[in-house]
Amino acid sequence: MSKTLRPQRGATLVISLILLAAITLFVLATMSGANSNLRVVGNMQTHRQLEATAQKAIEDRITSVTFFEDATGATGTWTGTTPSVTVAENGYTVTVHRPKCVWTQPEDGNSATNPLVPEEDVWSVRATIQDPITGGTADVTQGVRMRALAGNCPA
Repeated sequence: MSKTLRPQRGATLVISLILLAAITLFVLATMSGANSNLRVVGNMQTHRQLEATAQKAIEDRITSVTFFEDATGATGTWTGTTPSVTVAENGYTVTVHRPKCVWTQPEDGNSATNPLVPEEDVWSVRATIQDPITGGTADVTQGVRMRALAGNCPA
């Protein structure tokens, strides 16, 4: 007794190819998402580095009282109407803008008419930075509160 062979239709091959294509598409989509996430994290890291560098530039300047005295008297760093200066910090060029006194008040318990009365002054100091490689930028503003003699805050 002989058995007749059925002709093969190739269904297994077709199903295997469909599954292989689906798996390949899934892997490609996963890799594309991973690359996008890597770029996002890299951009965030660069932005944080730029912010930290701008913050350091501000902090290096505000440790000197002459930074604010020059802004008040239009002397030194802030001669005339100089709006900003550039400084090198961590391999970047940071633009530090002229500090602005935004608020002043005589110290509690003293007369506002006495020129020797200390005042509470609040200054705003701003720095901007741009990464020439990535084009990323950061703009950092810091408030500084200090006690000074009357007349040091041209608010």
